[in-house]
Amino acid sequence: MANIYLVCFILFSLIVPFLYPEPFIDLFIILKQSINDLVHSKNPYERVYSDIYGGTYNYAYGKQDIKLVYWPINIYLLTPFQIIFGDLRYGNIFYLISGCLILFLALKRDLKILSISIMLVFTCPYTFYMIKYSWIDSLSFPFFCLFFVSIIYRKKALSFVFLGIIMSMKLYFLPLLPLVVVYYHRELSLAEYFKYIFLTFLSFFICFLPFLIIDSKSLLYSIDYFKNSNPRYDSLSITGYLFNKGIDVSNFANYLTFVALAIIYYIFYKNRNFTPLSLIKYFVLVLFSIFILSKQAFGNYYYNIVLLSICYIIIYIYSFKEKSKILSYGV
Repeated sequence: MANIYLVCFILFSLIVPFLYPEPFIDLFIILKQSINDLVHSKNPYERVYSDIYGGTYNYAYGKQDIKLVYWPINIYLLTPFQIIFGDLRYGNIFYLISGCLILFLALKRDLKILSISIMLVFTCPYTFYMIKYSWIDSLSFPFFCLFFVSIIYRKKALSFVFLGIIMSMKLYFLPLLPLVVVYYHRELSLAEYFKYIFLTFLSFFICFLPFLIIDSKSLLYSIDYFKNSNPRYDSLSITGYLFNKGIDVSNFANYLTFVALAIIYYIFYKNRNFTPLSLIKYFVLVLFSIFILSKQAFGNYYYNIVLLSICYIIIYIYSFKEKSKILSYGV
């Protein structure tokens, strides 16, 4: 009976694109047009968009052109679903299910793990919000699952490759790299470090092709766009809250973020127990520190923490059942 309910929740998620065929959000419009440009061999980063909100959110970010600021891999991952199904949001659903299947297949093919992971993902109310508005943060879920599975099975090269892919999806994933470097500091020699970090950045840069070569300025613009913007007053962050009160602490918040990350890295380095579960906890801590102090952070940002928490729960269940010292020590 429980499995029937889970199937129903997945079916409900599939209905969302029918219920909201044209969600009023810039992200959906830009992603859809970018895929269309890509299919017709046009550079999606050259197109300039109008402010659909009419200035409500200071959307022009200091009168900058509104362009595609999402990195290429997100467009690549969604393109097949726009072409085949006519709606890119089926990609959001597919990658969420894929993450659950990866955990199931990698962790002893336990149906309980599959059921619990699907339940945690598709009974989360925010999941339907993510699908409705086509937020791309859900695309990282299967790659996080592959990353942690690689660590569990001690496939170091694969873990660094998947980390590079994750980093190529969102700018705020880049600070996760030092945690992984620290995680392996007792196992790797300096030469091995260079090899694995090379693999990380190789997979990272491959995900930016061909735009890294033909239009690197647009990729840099995607960073400058937010760097030059004012804090969003509707941001779910301390910086956004204070800006709404007329206090701009964005520059100070940037310095504070670097200090917070340095402290987190140091604490993790001093940690006696390096396990996949402890790594997930520090991933969450790093991302939360970035989001809570950033100029803009919305529910979709924090959804990454939800997905990481699901990974934590599933791996914890697996470690408990397997009684694995590698996983359970230091939980």
